Amino acid sequence: MTLASFDIVNSEDDFKFGMLYNSTRLKFGVPIINKNMIKQEGYGSWGVYNIFQEPADRPYHFSKAVVAFDDNRVYQEIDTYRQNLDDTTIRQLDMDVFYDWEHSTVIIQGSVGKLDKRKFKIKTEDYLKLIPPQKLPSYKWETLDLNQFL
Repeated sequence: MTLASFDIVNSEDDFKFGMLYNSTRLKFGVPIINKNMIKQEGYGSWGVYNIFQEPADRPYHFSKAVVAFDDNRVYQEIDTYRQNLDDTTIRQLDMDVFYDWEHSTVIIQGSVGKLDKRKFKIKTEDYLKLIPPQKLPSYKWETLDLNQFL
């Protein structure tokens, strides 16, 4: 399950909206980037952090993607929480956080569903095709309201 493409050598927090921005996240009640997360990728105004080692016995904050622009503000963060239900099934909670700087608030939307770990494996020959096959099953996902989050 853990992604093998972590860049350990260059995993320092060089994206200014990484761990240095956690005080602002705490102010708005947004999930923070934890010390057990490392920066996996940087895409200009995007930073992606993933958990370094996934615990098998409890829910965990799997990843955070941060969208920021040149005006020194974060506009969106996408958090993923997971829990291993059994050897093949994961329950996943996705949180989309939108910063509304005009009103000094955040808007949080969420969805919850299940993933099948067996569908994560892609054969090399499938990956090399021009259009790789879609391997993830289509589970029904629920959109959560504020009461269901709490």
